[in-house]
Amino acid sequence: MYCLTMLNRAPPTDQAKKGDEPLAYRLAYPFPDTHPWDVFPVGVGQHGVVSVDVSAYPHMLLFGHTGAGKSILQHALLLKAVGSPLWQVTILDPKRVEMSAYRTCRNVLAVATELDEMVAALEHALDDMQKRRDAMQTASLTHFTFLPDAPPAHLIVVDELYALLAPEGGTTDESKQRDEAHARCAEIIDTIARLGRPAGVHLVLTTQRPDAITLPGSLRANLDCRIALGRMNTAESLQVLDVDAATRTSPHPVGRGVIRRGNTVDRFQTYFVNPRILPSLVEATNHQANMER
Repeated sequence: MYCLTMLNRAPPTDQAKKGDEPLAYRLAYPFPDTHPWDVFPVGVGQHGVVSVDVSAYPHMLLFGHTGAGKSILQHALLLKAVGSPLWQVTILDPKRVEMSAYRTCRNVLAVATELDEMVAALEHALDDMQKRRDAMQTASLTHFTFLPDAPPAHLIVVDELYALLAPEGGTTDESKQRDEAHARCAEIIDTIARLGRPAGVHLVLTTQRPDAITLPGSLRANLDCRIALGRMNTAESLQVLDVDAATRTSPHPVGRGVIRRGNTVDRFQTYFVNPRILPSLVEATNHQANMER
């Protein structure tokens, strides 16, 4: 059994508030998870476990430079979802290698790696959301969980938002068609960010580039939970968090970050998911979900 284990404490350079307990240096992923189905534990802060309640903060932005721990945090979120029959998952993986371990999970609808596959997966998610909203409107309900035979919540994870949304700028017909596909992806993600919460459709968007292409104003306004991993410059921190807190993050260990939920900003250390045992963890959580069906 994998359990939460504090290996040692943070070096003294960590920017903790005076009087706070220093952050843990590394934390094993807690398995099995005991939080409610809609609460995602992401790590431990200066006052205990840090989690994201998607009923309050339905969509997440994860930002960090290469090696900051974004993939590790994505795996922690995905292990929570694939371990519960109350979730179904869509994964968009333009990098093609990070998420292959989840293909065998029963509640993973797609692990899409090509642009046409990602467009199709998003269209399916959009259609699913619209059907839920129509059913809720017909029954005068305000949340999908009130529906008779309520469907699972739907988690959509995008590993590198820029690769999904940025136009390629080519001049050939094929390039123009690909740019239209990128634009369609941006349109769908923006729609889900605005309308997905009551239908139980939630986004986890990961990027290394928090610019106007990746985070247009309408999308950014609907990302209720934002996580900045690693040290950043002032412009990056302000773009992601609206405050400069990430400029003071220690660059070590991997997974050190700042989370903003609403108007609350906290420093924390992500759980560590060892890539070497990821397939075993996925198999164990998948088995757990199947046992609970």
